[in-house]
Amino acid sequence: MGGGNKPHDPEIYLVLRRVFSEHTLLTIRLGEQPEPYTSAILELVPEQHYLVLDELTPSSGHALVSNGAVFQVRAAVDGIDLRFTATVLQIGEQNALPYYKVSFPTVIDYPQRRRQYRVTVPSNRGFEVEFRMSDGRQLEGELGDMSVGGFCARIRTGVLEPTHDAGQRVTCRLLVPNAQPIIVEVDMLHIDAQPPPRVQRARVRFTHNISPTTERRVAQFCAELERTQRQLR
Repeated sequence: MGGGNKPHDPEIYLVLRRVFSEHTLLTIRLGEQPEPYTSAILELVPEQHYLVLDELTPSSGHALVSNGAVFQVRAAVDGIDLRFTATVLQIGEQNALPYYKVSFPTVIDYPQRRRQYRVTVPSNRGFEVEFRMSDGRQLEGELGDMSVGGFCARIRTGVLEPTHDAGQRVTCRLLVPNAQPIIVEVDMLHIDAQPPPRVQRARVRFTHNISPTTERRVAQFCAELERTQRQLR
């Protein structure tokens, strides 16, 4: 229903997941109607390109909703204004309470998206990363920070050669607690040239051929890291 086969943007999914998990209220306007309504996200289904919103409040807004109606949506995430539009794909009801299937947004207006938000990973957390280099070398390290676009790793086993390895495309395994490893190709963007025994660092970017399933797992892992970081503050 709606959205075609284009993969969803993992950054948009990550932001909307925060809105959903924190039960953030949405302010919704319908067309030229002057009165704003409130709602909330009940479910995120990015693989099928839709999300589910709760009944509009006040309930008088429900009578104004029809298939194809366009919601102008606003919310505040950590004090930052978020905006997007969504088209109503289906109106449903469960336990006498209406809900709306709407299109998963392909674009959002959110200032933080001007740069990818990096979640710092404390060294005592020890999330491990394994690299298989193009020449067969295997390196091991741990996450230093992570975003939906890539990550920085502290190298613990093996040595990177900045002049040779920078710009290389390699395979990595992110060891995620209580789940299967995330296996993905990355491009080596920058290598800290500090010689041993100083700890080397590598900054990498996920390649554009990352699968939608892996994108979602990366976004979920970032969200979990961010949630843990907030709990430690």
